[in-house]
Amino acid sequence: MAEVLLSRAQIEALIPHRDPFLLLDRVVFEDRSAQRLVAELDVRADAFWARGHFPGMPIMPGVLQVEALAQAMGVYVARTEGLDRKSTRLNSSHMSESRMPSSA
Repeated sequence: MAEVLLSRAQIEALIPHRDPFLLLDRVVFEDRSAQRLVAELDVRADAFWARGHFPGMPIMPGVLQVEALAQAMGVYVARTEGLDRKSTRLNSSHMSESRMPSSA
């Protein structure tokens, strides 16, 4: 596992989301010069959506993946000096990279 920069408790201090809709467990990378933040979620077999999407082969619904991206953006914005957290909105989304984690 990568080094944890922000724990779930620290994320909760930055954004209003809570279970079952807090979709970030930790932030593991941040590069301000590249405007990049990497967060992780431990996807569990008993997640509220897993039973029906799809039975026997759960796949995290795309709408929840986009929500997780928006939450990561919220964390990034909350940690950005000079930005008004209340007026910042996600206007568009381009899923540039989505991949399965290695089983290492």
